[in-house]
Amino acid sequence: TTSLKNNYPILLIHGLDSSKETWRKVLPAFQQPAFAMDCRGCGSDPTLLKDDEFSLDVLMNDVQKCLDDTFAKQKRVILLGHSMGARIALAYAAKYPERVACLIMEDMDVDRRPVSDASFCVPQSDTPFAKQFATKEAAIGALQKANYPQDRINRWLNDGRIHQQDDGTWWSGVNPDFRRLCYKHIVDTDDGIAQCQAVQCPVHVLVGGSQGTICRESSLENMVKLMNCRIHRFPDDATHSIHSSHLDQYMKTMESIVRSLG
Repeated sequence: TTSLKNNYPILLIHGLDSSKETWRKVLPAFQQPAFAMDCRGCGSDPTLLKDDEFSLDVLMNDVQKCLDDTFAKQKRVILLGHSMGARIALAYAAKYPERVACLIMEDMDVDRRPVSDASFCVPQSDTPFAKQFATKEAAIGALQKANYPQDRINRWLNDGRIHQQDDGTWWSGVNPDFRRLCYKHIVDTDDGIAQCQAVQCPVHVLVGGSQGTICRESSLENMVKLMNCRIHRFPDDATHSIHSSHLDQYMKTMESIVRSLG
């Protein structure tokens, strides 16, 4: 990996069904201060997500608090978001332009995506998703009830997103309520267009390979027109999680972007 040095600290924001752990191979490559946050209710964050307490503003306030707690003396930072995290970062950069020196969006555009277009839909439950379970079977059953495909659940058991804790209970870093509510408040809206128009900092969009990316060409073209962002394209075999499939090229791109900020 490549060491990067710049005066701006970096805050990294994960996507749906993920956590700050997705950045564990990326963080050591940065020489300047870098911090990965868990969005509310995700990863190790125990917050129960209630419909009437969840909104894009709440998520942006979480970013603001994280920045204040972690980089209190830094006025401006670089925001790096993957997938849904990129939409959260975009919204924050639009609302607080004075805080963001650069926005990096990994494999995400601003098209509206109705819930009906998703590969599966998380149903609303009478109670918030409880992340701690007495047994592995209970954790698996709860995610199955939320309509997650079994192959994803198996993958998360292997990579530790669903894991046994020291006290013997099982913990799910994946939170179906986060997926459902992000679709409602972020993905299934047209807010991204206005956010693009409000952003004032340099913007870079990293696009995965032709088979892995979720970005739509028409949306990328619109983003370039709205905020003059720069598009960085990765090889055809790059997955949606570019930082996982092409780490070395990813970090070289990061180095180029950070150096461009002077």
